[in-house]
Amino acid sequence: MGWLVSLFIGVITGLITMVAAFATADMAVRWHNVSSFEGGSGYLVIAMAAMGLFGGFVIGTVASRIVAARQKRSTEAIGTGRVALKAVGVALATSLTIVAIIGVIARQLADVPPTLDGQELLLAAEIRWPEGQTPPALNESDEWSLRLGSSSGRTMRASVTGPLWREDARLEDGRWVVPGAVELFTSRGERILDVLPDNTITNGFIVPLPARPGAEFREWSEWLPHARDGEPALPDGFRYRFRVVPRNAPVRTETVGPFEIATVASGFNEITSGGPAKVWSANATFRITHRGQAITVESHTEFSAVASLGGEAPALLVQASGDDAPGACYFVSINKDAVQVAPIGTCEGSLQARPLTSDHSAFTRARDRNAPAGRIDRVSFATPGLYLFDGRVVDTGTRTSRTFSTDGQSNLIG
Repeated sequence: MGWLVSLFIGVITGLITMVAAFATADMAVRWHNVSSFEGGSGYLVIAMAAMGLFGGFVIGTVASRIVAARQKRSTEAIGTGRVALKAVGVALATSLTIVAIIGVIARQLADVPPTLDGQELLLAAEIRWPEGQTPPALNESDEWSLRLGSSSGRTMRASVTGPLWREDARLEDGRWVVPGAVELFTSRGERILDVLPDNTITNGFIVPLPARPGAEFREWSEWLPHARDGEPALPDGFRYRFRVVPRNAPVRTETVGPFEIATVASGFNEITSGGPAKVWSANATFRITHRGQAITVESHTEFSAVASLGGEAPALLVQASGDDAPGACYFVSINKDAVQVAPIGTCEGSLQARPLTSDHSAFTRARDRNAPAGRIDRVSFATPGLYLFDGRVVDTGTRTSRTFSTDGQSNLIG
């Protein structure tokens, strides 16, 4: 087998290795969440593919020469074609094994979230204070966080944070309980759960959750930690319980008048809203029920935004979720124990609106207020009155709306 055949084998091996390296690198950038900012992840994938092409070419050429040399010394006389096929097999086995090893190492070192029934997971947790202790009263602009860390040995190597909803705190059997949730971001390491700010509780917790939790972990755990069987009870202190929640299932339920509103969150973000303090927002939709019955509005059972309306009778302003009715908004109220829905029209973008008022301070407060996405807006429409949307005036007192022509002048009423 001559050098021309060896170079051809090198080209074939390089091309196949390039494809394998490209696929492996594409998975690796997703496993490691490599940013696509300014093409960073794309450049990495292309660079790895180029390395695969060059490496495969070298391996294919060298392997073919080694196979040819050994075959020449062999007493077995076989054709050039069979030698070439053997060389291709050896070259591909070598190069693809190297790519596979690199892929396995990249996968093992990556923080890949576990899944359940094909869905990534949130870790819902509740923190319980000792009897007689009250959660600290922080400044209203400060929000609490759950922090979930992954430890290796005694080192916290990675962590993420999520909201701890102190506004949902409840008194249960003489003890305060505060719920929260955080993204279950990795299958690696031992899970450590604690609360921020650091002085909120006195200790953190080791979460006995396997790398890939099963369906049984969708139910609440016992209050932990607790004494082992046969040992004396632990002193009264901070306790917690947990469960996993698929990201297409409700993780939080709140009440607005007669309505129960469940939040289905795929992730959380910490943002600055109207000041230096940070608040939690979510990538979320909402499901609304009344007396246990799901509220459906023109076939929509999930809503991209929900706001509570001020007034004597509790009511909601909702925005439908879905490509078939982008931005469609509705009033949802109760009339003689029956759900009543009144269409408003299209609310472009979000439910953000400004009050039509001559009160300068009220206008300024509303202008500077920015309700975080993925949370029920309990503030923006607390005062009944007229509110200005794009091309539409909404009266939250009478639950009516009226359009007007902007003539290309956005939100200027003639």
